Amino acid sequence: MTWGDSLTAADYPKILAEKTGMEVLNGGVNGQTSSQIAARMLAAPHLHRCPTILWAGRNNYDQAHSVLRDVEAMVTALALAGNTNRFLVLGVINSSYGGYEDRGTSAYRSIVDLNRALAERFGDRFVPVREILIDAYDPKQAGDQLDFAHDVPPGSLRSDALHLNESGYRVLVDHLLRHRMAPLRGDLGWVEKVSLGLKSGRCALRAEVRLGWQYRVESSEDLIHWREEFAPIWPETKTREWEFPFSGDPRRFYRLQRLLD
Repeated sequence: MTWGDSLTAADYPKILAEKTGMEVLNGGVNGQTSSQIAARMLAAPHLHRCPTILWAGRNNYDQAHSVLRDVEAMVTALALAGNTNRFLVLGVINSSYGGYEDRGTSAYRSIVDLNRALAERFGDRFVPVREILIDAYDPKQAGDQLDFAHDVPPGSLRSDALHLNESGYRVLVDHLLRHRMAPLRGDLGWVEKVSLGLKSGRCALRAEVRLGWQYRVESSEDLIHWREEFAPIWPETKTREWEFPFSGDPRRFYRLQRLLD
């Protein structure tokens, strides 16, 4: 599932579907702000367990606090539906509108600062689209050389001053396929079928696990920032129950991760 504005409404979901053979729903609507995108996304809870790509903030990047709040609300909605790891957050790109968003301008700084905040907030779930596109410039083209000097996505990858052409979207999709498909498929080992309950005054976590694999438990109060609660565990039985002191805080969440070899 993809959510976004006109950058999403164009070709990349279609190209992603063609490349992967997966059904990719296009939730892009031209001209929408992050708040409008979030409103649509939050109103579709039946889609929240799907692998999800969020691309929001281009149309209100000058309201960084709102963008961060809206993206965090969408990520939290995914987590509440059990989707704690199968999502990506794409960074905002700048345009070549008469130099208004070129390197050194206030608009440029707003975009760079917003992307930095998104990267800090969402870690390896953040995709630096702007930098990926700029790195793909063609040094043989004078226009691309100029765009590179201005730190703007190259004209050879755009259909206008902002939007990407098919080549630009293919650069983005190729990056996702090479570096980001494991998170979308949930291949990082997060176990979703986890139950919690009280047992003898202690909180018990119960999960179906595979013999011989190593696991750890993490906890969170906001479904964004997680901390490890236990040293790695080697299960001896298929269904394993771990007990730990109950915090008494109903806002705390727990998740189980299979550690990769």
